[in-house]
Amino acid sequence: MKPLAFRVQDFRSIKDTGVCSLAGDNVTILAGQNEAGKSAVLMALRDFDLEEGKSPLTPEYTPEGNDDAEPRVSVLFEYDDDWITSALAEDGVALPEAVREHLKAQGQWWIGRDLDTGKFSPSDEISKLWPKVETKPAQANPAQQGAPQAQPQPAQPKILPIVNFGQRFRLLWPQFVYFDLFQDQLPRQIAVEALHQNIQARKAKGQQPTQSQPGQNSVEDYLELAGVDLNEVLRLKDQDKVLSNYLKRKAAGISGDFLNYWKQSVDGTQKVELHVRHARNAQGVLQLAFYVHDGVDQYPEQRSKGFLWFLSFYLRLAAEEKRNPNGNRLLLIDEPGTYLHAKAQRDVLHLIEDKLAPEQQVIYSTHSPYLLPTDKLHRLRIVFRHGQRGTIVVDRLTHPDLRGEEFADTLSPVISAIGLDIRDRIGGLTDKNLLVEGLSDHTYLTTWLAQLKSPLQTKVCVFPGTSAGSLPTLGSLCIGWGLKFSVLLDRDDAGLKTAEKFANKLGLSSKRIIHPDNAVTIEDVFDAGEFTALLAKLDPSLNLKASETPSKGIRRQNVDKILLARKFAESPASFPKSAINFGRLLQTIEKSFE
Repeated sequence: MKPLAFRVQDFRSIKDTGVCSLAGDNVTILAGQNEAGKSAVLMALRDFDLEEGKSPLTPEYTPEGNDDAEPRVSVLFEYDDDWITSALAEDGVALPEAVREHLKAQGQWWIGRDLDTGKFSPSDEISKLWPKVETKPAQANPAQQGAPQAQPQPAQPKILPIVNFGQRFRLLWPQFVYFDLFQDQLPRQIAVEALHQNIQARKAKGQQPTQSQPGQNSVEDYLELAGVDLNEVLRLKDQDKVLSNYLKRKAAGISGDFLNYWKQSVDGTQKVELHVRHARNAQGVLQLAFYVHDGVDQYPEQRSKGFLWFLSFYLRLAAEEKRNPNGNRLLLIDEPGTYLHAKAQRDVLHLIEDKLAPEQQVIYSTHSPYLLPTDKLHRLRIVFRHGQRGTIVVDRLTHPDLRGEEFADTLSPVISAIGLDIRDRIGGLTDKNLLVEGLSDHTYLTTWLAQLKSPLQTKVCVFPGTSAGSLPTLGSLCIGWGLKFSVLLDRDDAGLKTAEKFANKLGLSSKRIIHPDNAVTIEDVFDAGEFTALLAKLDPSLNLKASETPSKGIRRQNVDKILLARKFAESPASFPKSAINFGRLLQTIEKSFE
């Protein structure tokens, strides 16, 4: 049951976020300024996945001054009939047939939680199909009681009562795991006996980790990752040399994995190692002591806040994955990398991309441009306050609600991300830039660059304008900065007129003015059959008529080009014929810089 979208109503600053879809490639980014409501969205999603009947963990979640508020969180889930039917059959229950047929046709369904009562419920259309009373088994006909008995039939699953709906289905959707400031950190030392007793007592009661000793959560995460067995530590407590070798051997593995994600270096060399050793206090109590070795030993608390945040972040995520490698999770991460500088924030992005996203969904909030990958803008969801409407979430930068100067601060992280991308390249990485008309062109090209592993991916900055007419100004800036650039334009009236301006007023070589071959817009580069499939992914009612080009089909059906490009970016491998066409276009772009 993969989450596909969410909606939050009457929660803190939120009246109604509207429906917010999740990115299909497992990473969704809530971008916006401080106090926009990003944290409230993540906390509301956390409170959705609590045990049925449990009160929200968020204090004062009801909007202030709204006595009529009905706090509610709804999540749209993917419906896989075979998998769900099989899972329910293990408990001897089944969905009502009318409900099942409806869900099979839809392929998805909304599940809501009333935060005041903690009760889950399906959408109204599903509730109406659910029988109010369980069907009783058929009674035997008295006239047939003396007749020969037929072979016993397998027991049919009982219909799952709607009152048990939430309790049962919560076991099927991913666990929502919320991470915020990671204030817990590795301590200097921790007593082994007390730690062991706390863990054993908690496990006996079936409880989750608690902060029984300062830093205990991080210690448990560390020991889990390193594979340190406390029973073995206690067994070896009187054999100092053997215990020392045991801990040293275990610590080696965790240091190596940590350095795959922490890329910061000293004098050009990554030297950070994580050590655990045994020690005894004045009373002779056995303790585990933790050090960060960077040429010299330091206690964790002696390192920067940024390093401690990243270490706690890494330990918690990696340990959760090791404890439950087959677990299905949706990770909710609030403002990752708050204390980190720009390069370290990119390490956080690498950790999310490389370690988390391949196996589980991630939603993270940020107002940092360094955590907004400019080649994956389809992941962005913009969170902002909209007057009396409160906090809302929109799914694209060109949404009508974002028009107006009052929303400039909301968009500034995104604008900065794109700007920083080009300035970084001015700094020496590359001087090649491709100007394109808009965000849909940007999304298609950056996605194809990655999908086709083009050498341009690391050599050219794809920079979107707001229209064809905006590009000559960007071109002038590139000339002023001494940057090489090419421009990709549609083969329509606006694109052709802009091409004339570049040639006649800016003196740009014709080789650097590119139009897609045999195409009016970039969408026409797609294979027609594959583009029809792309339209259907966005909306099953969309199509192409016989001999109709993609650009004409878009105009006829008033398709949102940016949402369509985003849908493509989520599964580019599904378009092998189009890949050949775009491969040729990328070769033309590459030659323009020669």
